[in-house]
Amino acid sequence: MAFLHDMREEKAMVSIDFLTGVGVLLMAFLFASYTISSVMTPYSGYSKELYPAADRAATLLVRDAGYWTDGNDYGTEWNTVWNENQTYVRKIGLIKSDGNNTIDSRKLNVFMQEHTDVSGNISWWEYPTSSTDPAELENVSRTLGLGRNKFYIQIRPVNESLINVSGANAAAIDAVGEQSDVVAVTRLATTELTTFGQFDGADLLGHVNPTKILLVLEPEDFDLITNGITFSISNWIFDDGNNESVFQWIKIGDEINAAYELKDSNMLKDDDYTVFKNGVNVTDSVTFSFNKTDTLGFFIPLETLDSFIPDRYTSGKPIYMQLNVKSEVEVSNEGMTKFSNTKRLIIYPVKMTLWTW
Repeated sequence: MAFLHDMREEKAMVSIDFLTGVGVLLMAFLFASYTISSVMTPYSGYSKELYPAADRAATLLVRDAGYWTDGNDYGTEWNTVWNENQTYVRKIGLIKSDGNNTIDSRKLNVFMQEHTDVSGNISWWEYPTSSTDPAELENVSRTLGLGRNKFYIQIRPVNESLINVSGANAAAIDAVGEQSDVVAVTRLATTELTTFGQFDGADLLGHVNPTKILLVLEPEDFDLITNGITFSISNWIFDDGNNESVFQWIKIGDEINAAYELKDSNMLKDDDYTVFKNGVNVTDSVTFSFNKTDTLGFFIPLETLDSFIPDRYTSGKPIYMQLNVKSEVEVSNEGMTKFSNTKRLIIYPVKMTLWTW
């Protein structure tokens, strides 16, 4: 009987040990499940609803070219019709249409604010900003599928030492603020930064005698017109023995004659444009002198173009700009100096971050 009694006690002891082991394993399993769940679900609450929309929009921006259609024609170069009619754009994608998966800065500059470094070689972009037009913001939200949410996008070089990183950080903080529920999605890509309008004085064309420099922006490049038209001229060529010339005026129009002069053109007044001499605003000088080593920079704002050439997007005509200078300046030949001939490309890796709340 004592033997049977000992066996019953031993069986009871084994059962307690077994239950203790099972309990420990169960607790370990529950802890692991909770930990894995936390890792796999980084957002909770309202953020869980935001993440799919933010992820889709971010992927669309850096993996898709986008497209536009007016009901008859269509294409992926939606940036060429954005200024004409934003409702034509059905999907915004930033990739070039050449299959290289490179972000096209011409698409960025259509709606995003560009910030260029001092050298003018590297940029970062943001959208929206405090000056963004509400109607445009609504169209951008629509084409990104973020119509229900607020958002902020920033694209900057991976090598942040190339830009004013403190300024970029401050812009993001100001835009996003202290939101209780916000999702941030980051994607890596490569940007092809395209610049136009840096003219070499040795290659200028126009009317030969007296010298009238004729620049032309062709319709296929009208997407360059965001806030206006910007260009500069350096490395001037003067007649032998002359070291100085005088800038007199600038005209714009959409028709020229056989001698490469503007006809029915509009001479711009001081408040219609801005001109810089080596970076210094000299617009109020009316006429001013310059030498071979000086760089003249010009900015014709959007308001001036809207006033003088209001039908530029529908006429199919180029925009001509004629600069009148004293005859000391030479042009290499008769003809038109095209913006497209000044195209420069700079390629560098970037990271895009999209915040949604």
